[in-house]
Parts: sequence; C-alpha cells; structure tokens
Amino acid sequence: SDVDIRHPDQQNRELLANVFQWLGRIHNAAGDRTAQAEAFVQSLTMYEDLAAKAPENSRLQYHIVQLHELIGHMHRDLGDYDGAKASYERGLTMAEPLADAHPDEFEYQFARATLIRTQGQLHLINSFTDSAIPPLEKSRDLLQTLVREYPNMQVALGELASVQQDLGNSYT
Repeated sequence: SDVDIRHPDQQNRELLANVFQWLGRIHNAAGDRTAQAEAFVQSLTMYEDLAAKAPENSRLQYHIVQLHELIGHMHRDLGDYDGAKASYERGLTMAEPLADAHPDEFEYQFARATLIRTQGQLHLINSFTDSAIPPLEKSRDLLQTLVREYPNMQVALGELASVQQDLGNSYT
C-alpha cells in the first residue's frame, strides 16, 4: 500500500482547500454568490500556495485547473463573460501541459476537453457562431477519444452529448 509521506500540515491544508472548494459548490447550489466566490478564492489561494511548494505535484495543479473552471462558470452565470473567459483561459493554460504530461489520466484529459468547450460556449453566448465551431469541434474530438478509451466514464459521454448540442446550436 502507498504511504503518504506529506507533512501533516500539508495534508491539513490540502484537506482544508478541498473543503473550501466544496463549500463554494454548496453556496452555488444555494444561490449565495458572495459566499461561493469567497470559498472558491480561498480554495484557489490555498492550492496555489501548496503547488508553489510542490510544483511536481500534478494533483495540486489539477485542483487549480478545476477551480479556474468553477470560477469561470460563476462569472458566466453572473453575465460577466470577460471574467469567465479570463478564468477559463487560466485553467486551460494549466490543463494543456498537464494533459500532455499525463496522457493516461482521464481527469486531466477531461479537464482539457471541457475547458476548450467553454471557449466555444462563450462564443455562442455572444452570438459569435463562426468562432464557436473550432473549439467545439476540438472538444468533441477529444471527448470522442475519451469515450472510446474510457467507456465506463459516463461523464465523458454526457459531455460529448452536450458538445454535440452546442455544435447543433452553432450551425443554426
């Protein structure tokens, strides 16, 4: 069995960062945008601090990618498309090399595909249908690969269906 050799303080900070991330999701479900933003920012700050001390830790980087996507969704839901785009781009900037370095990690590949999809979605929201198509097609292609390679990961199939719907909306 694997032995966790991290320092207890690091373990506690990672756990606390994860708790803040989940609190942000709970506040989102409850409609409390202020508390959601505070929790996500607190979690992001903690994960960034931890990742700065352990840059080789891909899981910490993945949590940062997730938080940028969540913060992007929050901005998008509030109608702040520039804020959403900036958050999504920060997440994708980290997700691309992470996915390239770990081609067998489903989560990293899925994060890349979903963040690419967000670019197309923002173009659709702003009625830029021509510029929506390339990222949506790229996301679709990545997701099709994931569905083939990981047939039991239903989340990829659901995301693929959503991208197909987005593409259908971009052609109309």
